[in-house]
Amino acid sequence: MYTIGEFSRITSITVKALRLYHDKGLLQPSFIDQGTHYRYYSKRDIEIAYVITELKSMKFSLSEIKNALSEMTDEAEMTQVLTLKKEKINKEIESLNTISSVIDVILTKQREALKMTVNTGDVQRREPRNMLLSPVSSLRVIKRSDVRLSTQHNGEPFPS
Repeated sequence: MYTIGEFSRITSITVKALRLYHDKGLLQPSFIDQGTHYRYYSKRDIEIAYVITELKSMKFSLSEIKNALSEMTDEAEMTQVLTLKKEKINKEIESLNTISSVIDVILTKQREALKMTVNTGDVQRREPRNMLLSPVSSLRVIKRSDVRLSTQHNGEPFPS
């Protein structure tokens, strides 16, 4: 049997995390002294601790880890748990790629609008109703419909 401190050093899991795992029902000590309330862990607990560490490194939440540990009785079930997690991650990647594409479109439109402003020299911008503000307050997304080109420059028509 290992004290919580020894177990912490062996598994590289902090004592605080071990207490949390105990409270959440992820990793129960093999023995708790009723007089001192000290927690003691066995060699079998080391294996469970390593599984928890690996699942956490794969971005499993504590509740997902708890469910996985309770359902897991053999390697086939662990394969199923990992397969489901991979599917979830792939959906999240797809969602993040979609968000990234939308941001790319917005940034491209912003650059085009800024180029148009620089190239024409006399652009009057209307305040759009739904202006998308960037984190930097001086940058704003401008849609083409929000920009009105002047037909004259210094009183003379622009060359065609």
